[in-house]
Amino acid sequence: MVNGQNGQTTGRFRLIIIAVILMLSMTGMFFFFKSSAVTSNLSYSLYDYFIDKKSQALSTESDIVMIVIDDKSIRTLEKIWPWPRAYHAGLIRELTKMGAKVIAYDILFTESSSGDALLSKAIEQHGAVVLPKPLFLSSDGVIPFNDVAHFGHVDVNIDGDGIVRSIDPYLDGMRSFSFAILDVLAQKDDRLPTAQHLYRDELEDPIRFVYSLDRNYPIYSFSDVFMGKIAPSEFKDKVVFVGVSASGIGERMRSSSLKNSTFKTGVEIQASIFEALRTHAVTEYAGTAFNTLAMVSSVVGMTIVAIFATPVMTVALLLLYIGFLTAVTFLLFYFYDYWYSPIALSFAMISVIFVYTIVRIHLSLKEANRTLNLNVADRTKKLVISNLRLAQEMNEKEKIWADLRNSEEQLKALLDGLQIGIVSTDQHGELITANVTALDFFDLDSVENAKSLDQYFQFDIAHGGGKISTRELFKTLMDVNDSTQVECVLASSNPRFNGIPTSLLLSRLSASSEREVNFACIIRDISDQKRAEFITQEFVATVSHELRTPITSIKGSLGLMNSGIAGEIPQKAQKLLELASRNSDRLLSLVNDILDIQKIQLGTLDFHLKTIDIVSVVRQSIEVNELYAQNLGVMIVGHLPSYPIYVMGDSDRLAQIMSNLLSNAAKFSKPDSRVDVRVMLDGKRVRVDVEDYGVGIPDSFSDKVFMKFAQADDAKHRSKGTGLGLSISKAFIERMRGTIHYESQENVGTLFYFYLPLASMEEVNNYISDQKAKKDMFL
Repeated sequence: MVNGQNGQTTGRFRLIIIAVILMLSMTGMFFFFKSSAVTSNLSYSLYDYFIDKKSQALSTESDIVMIVIDDKSIRTLEKIWPWPRAYHAGLIRELTKMGAKVIAYDILFTESSSGDALLSKAIEQHGAVVLPKPLFLSSDGVIPFNDVAHFGHVDVNIDGDGIVRSIDPYLDGMRSFSFAILDVLAQKDDRLPTAQHLYRDELEDPIRFVYSLDRNYPIYSFSDVFMGKIAPSEFKDKVVFVGVSASGIGERMRSSSLKNSTFKTGVEIQASIFEALRTHAVTEYAGTAFNTLAMVSSVVGMTIVAIFATPVMTVALLLLYIGFLTAVTFLLFYFYDYWYSPIALSFAMISVIFVYTIVRIHLSLKEANRTLNLNVADRTKKLVISNLRLAQEMNEKEKIWADLRNSEEQLKALLDGLQIGIVSTDQHGELITANVTALDFFDLDSVENAKSLDQYFQFDIAHGGGKISTRELFKTLMDVNDSTQVECVLASSNPRFNGIPTSLLLSRLSASSEREVNFACIIRDISDQKRAEFITQEFVATVSHELRTPITSIKGSLGLMNSGIAGEIPQKAQKLLELASRNSDRLLSLVNDILDIQKIQLGTLDFHLKTIDIVSVVRQSIEVNELYAQNLGVMIVGHLPSYPIYVMGDSDRLAQIMSNLLSNAAKFSKPDSRVDVRVMLDGKRVRVDVEDYGVGIPDSFSDKVFMKFAQADDAKHRSKGTGLGLSISKAFIERMRGTIHYESQENVGTLFYFYLPLASMEEVNNYISDQKAKKDMFL
């Protein structure tokens, strides 16, 4: 535990040391890049880019006009520079006549001249002339034109990239040239503010102005104006800037613009500065406090990120933060004219964080390589152990496979030793496997030479000798987990087995793929069974004849006596006659049921399979049994579809099935209850429900419901029937290739339901054609 605490303390101390190193490194790099010419130029470029994005179209009207001493003026008036004062005095007088509001005369008079008095008089006449700060004194020791003109210095601040972006509002106590113009305008119009009023909080530091990038001032040649070639309206009430643009004379400087970073004359620069200051198009630079706050918060934040985030996440967050910082800088500049350069800080963070990230990645790779070597060694050891285990498992699996092969051979020998044929087929009836008995039945050596299963069976014994189709039987088993059994005659080239009666049991196997379904077929020779059934049939026929004849005579005699042919019968004897009549009816019904059961077992029961409308048969059965149910206080309610549903079946046997189910439901229903009958489609089958709400079937009797002579033991669940109805119904339904089921809950009720396969389209069409032919015949 002590070692754990020491490890935690060491880890925290290590993180603190790394954090301090990172913060000191970023701070040092910040000051390094702050003083770097490269980052300074990048800051200037970013500043100019923001100016281009922020610049808005200026109004088309402007009161600034420029007059320049260009090459044309030099050629026309005087080729030697400087000119005599008379030219300047003449221009000022001309502008005075034209009504110029202010004359900003951006020409330095560096020495005294005999024409100073003439120029002074012209300046005095106009009264609003602004001159650059003079560089000399007159002979009497005073500044020339001091009493008649306004002065301002024309010095500008040139940044490291050679572009003019700021001016000093005051230099050696002298206001700037633009300030002087603003003050003159304020004197002429009291509504206009003075320069000191506009920039009262910005007089100590340089003012960074924004160029009017899209402004093109009207420019006229000095000689044209001097000679009266320009209309006076061009200068009336205008601020006229006068300067030099001739080659080799005028000074040229670069303006702040990425789009149009060209050299401009001094007078153009002064005009742009004046317009910017007049409209307060200036930028406030971030102070020391803001720079310090931004630097400290960024350095601390990125240090935390670098320590706790992954290298990739650190780089991603760094780039996102620089983008965020740049976006904030732009928003401050765009909306508040506040300039903060993120270049130096960004370079500082990038340089330190990238180096730190590379070091971390290097250390991580080194550690990963060490871990990999350990893992490889450990994995090699585990692989050796795994190979040993695998070899052992392979030996065990070989033993298992040997046991499986032995079991398979034993199973094959067992199946081949059976006296029943067992085959598997696909859904088309093609043989896949077969045991020896099945191959003997079909007179085959192997399944490769086998024909379709349909080819080995001649006709269906139980269904009137019709041609059997295993494919149709397979279709009924495709969607259900059930089996079906038919009796048919074997067709074989082996004389020993050709023509023998067989029992064919078909069951669906699990699907070997999503599209394939296989079937198992069990073929049993039932020749001995059929012979025994024939003997039994002969015996039953004899017994039934011997039983029916006396019962019929007894029943007839009782009927005659009840009719009064033997005279009046006493009341007590009448009751005995009724009892004897009921018992004779029960005995005759029992004999008939026994005969039906026996015929079913022997396969001699007549079935007339044809296409029938099961909805119509069920409806008729409800009508026939309705009176019987009403006598018991039960109502039969049919829920039948309005359209026909066709099946292959025997309508008489189907009516007998419905009578058995409906009578049972009525007998076991509670008084004043109902029996619900439903017919519905279920895939390729039709389902018929008979549901009562009576006493139900006890759990102890559930496995005996469809057995012959089956009756519940207690009086509540016992009926007065023979116990053969459900057994006969089940046999009838199975003969029609259907199934019957039930669900019951004691004292709640019972639901019996059976399924029959739908008739094929061909069978339905034949049925409809026959019905139409019968109708046409009667018409």
